Amino acid sequence: MSLCNLSLISLNVRGLLEKNKRSSILSYINRQKADVIFLQETHFTNDTRYVLTKEWQGPCFQSFGSNCSRGLAILIKPTLNFVLHDCNSVDSDGRTLVLNCIIEGVELCLVNIYAPNKTKERNDFFKKASIWLNCHDPINLLCGGDMNCVQNPLVDKKGGRADTALRSVTAMKNLCSKLDMCDAWRSVNPDTRQYTWRNLAQNVACRLDYWLIHKRLVENIEKCDIRPAILTDHQAVFLKLRFNRSSRGPGLFKLNVTLLEDEEYVSEVFDIIEEQKN
Repeated sequence: MSLCNLSLISLNVRGLLEKNKRSSILSYINRQKADVIFLQETHFTNDTRYVLTKEWQGPCFQSFGSNCSRGLAILIKPTLNFVLHDCNSVDSDGRTLVLNCIIEGVELCLVNIYAPNKTKERNDFFKKASIWLNCHDPINLLCGGDMNCVQNPLVDKKGGRADTALRSVTAMKNLCSKLDMCDAWRSVNPDTRQYTWRNLAQNVACRLDYWLIHKRLVENIEKCDIRPAILTDHQAVFLKLRFNRSSRGPGLFKLNVTLLEDEEYVSEVFDIIEEQKN
């Protein structure tokens, strides 16, 4: 058994179609010295999918939106020992991207998320996410991205109404509770007020961007901070984790059986099954 460190960064880039901006963002990312990069709102489509692949020197995985909204990417540092099991998008509109992989001998499930802006769509998104994320081993989940929602309006928001989108707050908390996950940044900054997004007038600020990890991984956090970014109205969230590398068997699927007592949860599962059939 040996130790390895893994650094990750997540950033909503608000579009990468423009070449000069894309070059500047990629240079910024390289300066952060991250091993794994999550990008939201890339604005790439199936027609422009090769643009980022050609300019990034390592493995590049994408989920496509439109040329003016959505779209995700996960970039892997070229020098990493990386093995891909599978890559998929749970939806078809560029809001989720899931990689099951091994990085430096560590089994991981990387989940990049860009949650909807509209409250009802966001609530439904979090409810469905709690179902399909439960299909993965929670201890392997590293879930990052722009949740378009704060976890605690009293400390994660400045200006505006504190009671805005409370149902989304509840839905996001329920997702974390069902998967035994927590907010990595808040775990190491329990009393700090810091934000990842500000409106144009600079009178409202929110912490919308997160790394969600299993509670058992909190003790593995080496660093988690919010960093100024360029050419976007979001700031980046950086996470560095320490892992023990060890050989693992084929694994064992586990289900939290108490979820079967939740009628709404069971109904959502059946709805998703029917959607996949169609």
